[in-house]
Amino acid sequence: MTRINQIARSDFKFDLEEYLWVKKYSIELFGECVSTNIFILGEEDVEIENEQIVAVNDFVEYFQEYLAQLEENLLLYFKDNLDDICSRYESESQKKVALNVNSERELSKVMSIEGILIPYSFDKSQLVVGFMFQRSWDLSHNLGVKFVNRKLVMIDDAAGLLF
Repeated sequence: MTRINQIARSDFKFDLEEYLWVKKYSIELFGECVSTNIFILGEEDVEIENEQIVAVNDFVEYFQEYLAQLEENLLLYFKDNLDDICSRYESESQKKVALNVNSERELSKVMSIEGILIPYSFDKSQLVVGFMFQRSWDLSHNLGVKFVNRKLVMIDDAAGLLF
């Protein structure tokens, strides 16, 4: 039986420039409704892995569980790294904004979602979902948040989402 919110392989279109399967998706993040993309690593002539579709649908079904961990831990990460983050800003006004981020909702002032990434499935027992964020203190590198089986396991450079 198909759940109403289930996403199918046919919902994704292949992006030749990014070399990813892509689907537009809206989520509520930091108290705001935002439009983003779900990206699935893959190749145009190779079918999306079943485990990747299972991971996407797990994300959709348990979004609130992901969201609670995501926002809470991003705020902790931001506060724990605030000195380093402020040292990367060039302007005093940017530093002032960062120093005044005190809640999950205020994180939108310093980061924005770039996408949700479903990497290749190397271990069939693991559902991997990653979030990529543009961070105002380091525009050349995205921040990655990785979940394995609905548990947050990493907040670091987004390159770590691939493995």
